[in-house]
Amino acid sequence: SAPAAAQASRLRAWRRDAATAAGGTPALPYTRCMFTRVPEDMAYVVERLGRYHRTFTSGSHFLTPVVDRVAFRHSLLPKRGDIADTAISYDNLPVRITSTFRWRIVDARKASYEAASVDEYMTGVVRTRQREWLGRHAWNDIRETTRQLEADVARAAGEDAARVGAELVDVSVASVERA
Repeated sequence: SAPAAAQASRLRAWRRDAATAAGGTPALPYTRCMFTRVPEDMAYVVERLGRYHRTFTSGSHFLTPVVDRVAFRHSLLPKRGDIADTAISYDNLPVRITSTFRWRIVDARKASYEAASVDEYMTGVVRTRQREWLGRHAWNDIRETTRQLEADVARAAGEDAARVGAELVDVSVASVERA
């Protein structure tokens, strides 16, 4: 509408005159930006007014001050986890298993909001899947098929990892022995 446009024009002129009278340059709203640099193999999750806005990958990016903030910083490099656990086999024998696994974040948004701690989530998922597998097999089968254990745990835990934006790179069983 014409009256609203005229009022907005007068307001802009008033701001320009006030800034010039104060000895400065005319103030331009929303032109100030905050510069941020994201290192290689990192991802920053940016929130605008407290809600997810976007994910910054490596490189240079601009943020609007006060409105935007970097809420989470995630390393995209593979991380390592170790598990030493005891489980019960199908024939009711206690089995001690020691294993390592590697995982990495592939979706920073999910990693930020789907789990409180992705490290603890991944450790819990791999531990649970190992115990399930050990509970379905007899002791003699467990000793002979550790490669099958690694493959089955990696497949099952990998499906769960995708829910939180992570990827299970590999699972390696160091030792399996009777407890």
